[in-house]
Amino acid sequence: MSKIEEKASVERKNLPERIRNLLSYLKRGLYGKDEAVRLALLSAVAGESIFFLGLPGTAKSMISRRIAAAFSDFYRDGVPDTENGGYFEYLMNEFSTPDEICGPVDLSALNEKPSRYIRHTAGYLPSAKVAFLDEIWKSGPAILNTLLTIVNERIFHNGNKIERVPLVSLAAASNELPEKNRGLEALWDRFILRVPVNPVSNEEDFFKVVDGRERKHEVPAGTASFLLSFSEVESWQSEIDRIELGPEVKKVITSVRKELALRNSDKDHGEDETYYVSDRRWKKIVRILKTSAFLNGRDSVGLMDCPLIGYCIWNTAKQCEESSEIIGEILRQYGEAFYFDINEINEMIKNFHDSILKLFYKQEDDRFEVEKVLMADGSETCELVRSVNLPVAVPDFYGRNRRAYYNIRFIAPNGDYYSVEKNRLAERGGLSLKLDIPAQKLSWINSSNNVTQECSIKFRTIKGKGLIKNPEVFENSVSFDFRRKKADTQWYEKILAAINSSLKEVCDFKAAQSRSFRQNIFAEEHFCDLILAPVNDSLKQLEDAGIRLKKERKLYAGREAADEKQ
Repeated sequence: MSKIEEKASVERKNLPERIRNLLSYLKRGLYGKDEAVRLALLSAVAGESIFFLGLPGTAKSMISRRIAAAFSDFYRDGVPDTENGGYFEYLMNEFSTPDEICGPVDLSALNEKPSRYIRHTAGYLPSAKVAFLDEIWKSGPAILNTLLTIVNERIFHNGNKIERVPLVSLAAASNELPEKNRGLEALWDRFILRVPVNPVSNEEDFFKVVDGRERKHEVPAGTASFLLSFSEVESWQSEIDRIELGPEVKKVITSVRKELALRNSDKDHGEDETYYVSDRRWKKIVRILKTSAFLNGRDSVGLMDCPLIGYCIWNTAKQCEESSEIIGEILRQYGEAFYFDINEINEMIKNFHDSILKLFYKQEDDRFEVEKVLMADGSETCELVRSVNLPVAVPDFYGRNRRAYYNIRFIAPNGDYYSVEKNRLAERGGLSLKLDIPAQKLSWINSSNNVTQECSIKFRTIKGKGLIKNPEVFENSVSFDFRRKKADTQWYEKILAAINSSLKEVCDFKAAQSRSFRQNIFAEEHFCDLILAPVNDSLKQLEDAGIRLKKERKLYAGREAADEKQ
């Protein structure tokens, strides 16, 4: 990489921060006008025109002067100076003449032979780089027709000569929209960005405006480091052209076009409210999006650039309100999503539910069953398991005898299995086992050392449709603890870990995307929430899954379940 290329790369990398600093400087003393200043600067870099709709006294002309202050070309001795050419501003009315906009006729040229009809354009619109035309729709047809070629082709027909117009930024303003049937549609179509400028609504800002001392726009130290120059902006145009238009942005544009066509076809949609966006206008809208991406330091247009479309598609006051909603709904539809298999997690929870029923609530042929795991000396385990061939009388919670079916399986420390039924003695491998049902005890004798050990058996019964009638009675039951641990480790903890892992991934993704979106210089932040709506939906699904999982666990988690039912 050459030094020139390396320098350009560094400048491009630092461009977003530079633009933020520039905007912070331009907005000083302008309260409640952040949106208008941002978009005016964007239109200037894109080389497009902007229209401000607002009542008199809402700082529209000041915004235009601030955009001129963004360019170092207008500074003299470190102070903004638009009096020496390059900036043109005019308040138009029905009596305005072309001389006032384009310059006076050269009388000496008229007296020449052959006579020439030309204008002195120095200091007027045809020689301006930044211009502001206030109350533009009040001017006459002669001026408006001249503006067409200046605004779109950047040329001015001066007599028999065609002069190039160096215009970089043109802002126009009015407190009304162009009247119908006056032939203003073509000029209106040239203003790509259309921005409402309202009076200050914030009370704190309001009193700063009305009670503030009038003073010149201050130029802080270091301003030169982030000011733009006309030659620099011109050099950016080829780079802006190379910015890519990604597939997701194309889908958004296609959806906007379809939505506008759908609204136009609605029989209740008034003819005066017809949406019309020409192909030429769409081309310029795309350029606005690319410029936004470029100034944000990206190589492709992203979803967060797309809210700018809303400023470009409206033609009436009603459409002005609707356009933001249209873009918002479409961005929600095509917003960023984090893809994970919620169905898999739901299936895991369903299997967990089925396993709980089998492990804690299973029932067969309306019989009562006993299934216990008993700890002996903390190391040896006796497991009371269900059997279908040995009936034994077991008292239920109400003191009534029920027929339960079980046998005893003893797991020795070496892992061997031994079994004993009823009161019968079983001998195997040097161990003698005895089950005393009335005393609910199990004992065993090690024949090698003649040591006798025993443990208590705690029965539990299940009645009706498998519901636990009084779960807290068994909260200290060894078998219940064993099965709870089994359910926790085999199902609950694994599913909870899967949910928490997915939650972390989604939250990390949302945080990264949110940082990127909220750093966008030209879009309102609330669109970030719309674009991230699918991610929020994913989070809601995972949170709901976590709630369902914990409810399933409470079905067997002892006192928690009892408290919940109470």
